[in-house]
Amino acid sequence: MMKRLALNYQNPKGVLGNLTLHKMNHHHKPLMDWTFQKLALRFDSKALDIGCGGGKMIKRLAKLLPYGKVYGLDLSPLSVRHSKWENLRNVRRHTVKIVEGDVCKLPFKSNNFDLITAIETIYYWQEPERGFQEVLRVLKPGGKFVIACELSENGKTLPKKWSHIGEEVSLYLPSAKDLKQKLLDLGFLCVQSKMHSKYGWLYVIAEK
Repeated sequence: MMKRLALNYQNPKGVLGNLTLHKMNHHHKPLMDWTFQKLALRFDSKALDIGCGGGKMIKRLAKLLPYGKVYGLDLSPLSVRHSKWENLRNVRRHTVKIVEGDVCKLPFKSNNFDLITAIETIYYWQEPERGFQEVLRVLKPGGKFVIACELSENGKTLPKKWSHIGEEVSLYLPSAKDLKQKLLDLGFLCVQSKMHSKYGWLYVIAEK
């Protein structure tokens, strides 16, 4: 049961997966609030949320981009269905599009997005550097890549609420320093990071 629960954070499936996605939508709100405080967006931006999960990040981006378009991508077919339902009105209006796919092989043309977000998801990327390369490819020149994580290597211990996941799933826990260096080495520009003073959350923003 513990392994099944852990794997559902990585790739939600079935009844347990539905419960996980509902929990994610609720639990990630404070992190999303903190992330949006730091984002300055044009109303007509084209955005992509990688690892869209339950779809709340897409919904918030769509509100901020009334003249733009928001895409979501997730490896889990259940997450894609859940995100479409969460954003049904905008999906029907064709201002939101959500697809199944892998960050290591993004199904989008190069130089395509003004903004790409990865909120609470890079832990599960099987090949983080390859994923970052794909993000760089599909970003427009001057576009921004935003990463937000509750967990990072900078934390002293894995929080108790995450311990069962860490035991069953191999998590990629980046440090701010190593993540910044990886992005710079791959060709990103102006990489900046911020740690939440109270919760230790990690925020990284980079440009193409």
